[in-house]
Amino acid sequence: MNPAVLLAFAVGAWSLLGQFIFNRIIFFYVANSEYTAASIITLHLAGFWLGATLARKYNPEIWPLLLVSALITMLAEVLVWRMGIVWFSLPMIIGMTAVCGIALATASGGIITRLMGKGSGAGQTDHAQHVFMADTAGSVLGALMGGFWLIPHLGIEMAFHALLLAQVMALAAWRRGPFGVAVGIAGVAMVLALQATVPALAERHQVIAVEGMPIASKGVSDTLVYSKRSPYGLISVTGKPDFLTLNIDSRGLCGVRKGKFTEASEWQMGALPVKMIDTTHSKPPLRAANIGLGCGMTAAALLDGLSDASHLDVVELNPEMTAAQRTFWPLLPKNPGDPRARIHIADGFGYFAQRKANEPKYDIIALDVAWMQNMNATHLFSEEMYRNLRRNMADDGVLSVWIEESSPFSKVSLISFRTLKAVFANVFVSRVGGVVVFYASPTRGDLANYLTEVDAQLTDWVSEASADAPVNRLGDLAMNRAKFTTSGDSTWEKLQSKYSEMRRVLAK
Repeated sequence: MNPAVLLAFAVGAWSLLGQFIFNRIIFFYVANSEYTAASIITLHLAGFWLGATLARKYNPEIWPLLLVSALITMLAEVLVWRMGIVWFSLPMIIGMTAVCGIALATASGGIITRLMGKGSGAGQTDHAQHVFMADTAGSVLGALMGGFWLIPHLGIEMAFHALLLAQVMALAAWRRGPFGVAVGIAGVAMVLALQATVPALAERHQVIAVEGMPIASKGVSDTLVYSKRSPYGLISVTGKPDFLTLNIDSRGLCGVRKGKFTEASEWQMGALPVKMIDTTHSKPPLRAANIGLGCGMTAAALLDGLSDASHLDVVELNPEMTAAQRTFWPLLPKNPGDPRARIHIADGFGYFAQRKANEPKYDIIALDVAWMQNMNATHLFSEEMYRNLRRNMADDGVLSVWIEESSPFSKVSLISFRTLKAVFANVFVSRVGGVVVFYASPTRGDLANYLTEVDAQLTDWVSEASADAPVNRLGDLAMNRAKFTTSGDSTWEKLQSKYSEMRRVLAK
């Protein structure tokens, strides 16, 4: 086969594989939904267009572009992947990853453009078409291999190595002769050297690494307690015997300190609804549901308050989460191993959508899921999800919802309140453990009696502020277009100030 066509196929494959690697790194640090997928397409097409434009203007040789591709991959693995968490800030890591993605696509676009011009005479058009088709076929293979096999099953480490080896071998084959042999040997040696540095770098810089991924910097006596690859990222548990943190990729999901958890928002998510229900409910035992297992604090709080005859369904998407959560059992008074609890490995939306009308209703539902804008969780905070929950809830039931916001007046908070209000007649706001928690019920207007005076006033203000906020529906995920904030939205700075002042006055 024509060497130009073979090279075009290889370039298409590694160009898309590279984009998946770079975007997996971005996702590794900042989970999001459609923006992650859109960045793959944007970076690839923008870089390809830029490379094609430059190649048409300057007509570079192909082998320097191949060399540049390999250098981009090597620098990305060393600077962004291996040393990013040690040397650079999070914004710099994300920025460098995006730059590497567009640079690789630029080199690829230049190579393909030059290959299309390598034909001559009457066969030029056919040659260009063959190169184009080979590049497209390679892109399909690169996307499939990267997205479905290399990254999820072998990890970013091996994906980087496969990408670098493919580029080096292509360069060696294209140039041939002594130069090609030297390049091939140097490339293999570089891959082996990079692989050998993983344990040394992690130890030298006190970084806890899981399968080569830099999870966190070690504190005094911090250790890696548990690690497992899962369909939704690398799960790890790090810390010390009396304080453990659960991580997915490099992001801390939750943490538990032995004997000090009852004031945490995750605990109150389960404990407070039990109090709200127990004093008025006339038909014990109770039935509760907990969406999202995590460290198990919400499940523990529910089990701690429920009677022996009650029942708890825990709905968790990640099949590897159950084993990770077991490491927290010694730190919590109750755990999902309790005979009253049953864990369902399922998507929360599907679980409640598929329940039949004649199945028992829930008295309490706790939606305790972090990273609301993550593509695996964003649908759980939609109006459609809340209607699913309402259909499966007793009329005097209580829903608690944890959101990843510290300010009750941020755009995400207001959208969340407005969306809950579209389904539930009674919605109340509380700020527990530094984050916002909502409590909702179809009929229970008395839930305010279980909250503080500050929360009662806060609910009135948030209700007023959210009047014009959009509803978060599946067809138009307004929440995903709003940023998470640590202070009030600029429109409601005065309300935020009033809220802060009220808390100071009441604290005295």
